[in-house]
Amino acid sequence: MLRRFYMASACFCLTAGQLAAQARTESAKPGFREISVDRVQHFVVASSRSMRDRAAVLTFAKTLCGTQRVCFVHFWTSEAQAGRRIPMTDRQVDAMVASYNRNLNTGNDAFQCYNFGSKGEHC
Repeated sequence: MLRRFYMASACFCLTAGQLAAQARTESAKPGFREISVDRVQHFVVASSRSMRDRAAVLTFAKTLCGTQRVCFVHFWTSEAQAGRRIPMTDRQVDAMVASYNRNLNTGNDAFQCYNFGSKGEHC
């Protein structure tokens, strides 16, 4: 099953698996919202309050990835500054507050919170 969503002149195609992941994440944790998917890249906006809960951020990322063997989840607290596809602009990368990267082929499973230990830390 493939559904097409048209926005401006771009087409975003979601498979049945991606639609299922979207349904899981929408009910999984309030305060998180996936705004775009670009193959294995997921783009998420979350409230600042939600981003302070590391366990919730990591749980949301893993839920969003579902059964994808390779998956990247990028988090922002400002939708206006968030990326929506790769490549991202320098401004979008600078505004990112966290990321989760998983590659089951290599055993990589990494979570990174940006601005860790600083006043601007988000998670």
